Amino acid sequence: MKISEMYDKDVFTDAGAYFGKVSDVVLGKFMIHGWVIKSTPQSMLRETLANVRAVIVPHKAVRAIGDIVIISQNIELGKASEDTEDVSEDAGAEAPSEPAPAPMMPPQPPSGGYPGGTPRSPFRF
Repeated sequence: MKISEMYDKDVFTDAGAYFGKVSDVVLGKFMIHGWVIKSTPQSMLRETLANVRAVIVPHKAVRAIGDIVIISQNIELGKASEDTEDVSEDAGAEAPSEPAPAPMMPPQPPSGGYPGGTPRSPFRF
């Protein structure tokens, strides 16, 4: 099946709930990483996430593709786009700080005597 044939296919969960419609695909170099599913007026997405227009469903959650797409109900979704910005209820509260990045280790010279001796294999740990 061609990817272009996937656009606007209905998406249902394996429990039978209408989830939305295929809007786009997330491609990697050699594989499909995920599917962008857009919210429609009667979809489960509209009912549960009212301000979200689309979500990214990982390809591993897809159970079957045919006239419709069936996805697993137990998935983690990535947001593709939102109608509105997230607004904090506590405008005066401080935002949580991000964790500090891990310290950079200085480069270590290779053991084994290289460049004067035998080079060390890049696959040995």
